[in-house]
Amino acid sequence: MLEELGITTNKILYYVKKGYKTKIYYVDITGGKPWGTNFIRFQRKVGFKSKSKQKRLEKIVSSYKRMFKKG
Repeated sequence: MLEELGITTNKILYYVKKGYKTKIYYVDITGGKPWGTNFIRFQRKVGFKSKSKQKRLEKIVSSYKRMFKKG
């Protein structure tokens, strides 16, 4: 799904907590080239419901935007 949105990820991994039958899948998104485009695309097209994760993602995106303006 993320590839369809133009977001590249590292390998999709899963975690199984001892005693539970459910697998928790997670993706590892890195900044991407040029300059954080994966984070920006993720924020615009997917995002988070959790307010704390939204704030953390906003900090990451704004950091990449500041670096892009400098360099």
